[in-house]
Amino acid sequence: MKSILKKLNQARSFVRELSVQKKGRNNFAKYDYFQPDDIADWTQQANIKFGIIDVYNNERTENGDYLCNLSLYCIETGECVSFQQMTAKPEIKATNEAQKMGGMLTYSNRYILQTA
Repeated sequence: MKSILKKLNQARSFVRELSVQKKGRNNFAKYDYFQPDDIADWTQQANIKFGIIDVYNNERTENGDYLCNLSLYCIETGECVSFQQMTAKPEIKATNEAQKMGGMLTYSNRYILQTA
């Protein structure tokens, strides 16, 4: 467990030191945000640099919400550290069920990667 925690700490420092700007803009609520692709790019850079792989999945709970799981593995040792968060499928107008699930997966993956 010591190796993966060390690598996670190094990866967090690496990402914090990147010169990045929030490219997304919510004009209605007037705030900027990091886009999912940006977060995926930064975490992938850190993963490659420090020998980590992340595995994301989710499962539906008994009450209909979703438990999101992110496991970070040290490629060299197989050690793992995991993160979990709850989320719900959003009600998005003019979309089908697959689009709603896609939105939930995109946002929950982004937020759990930011947590990690």
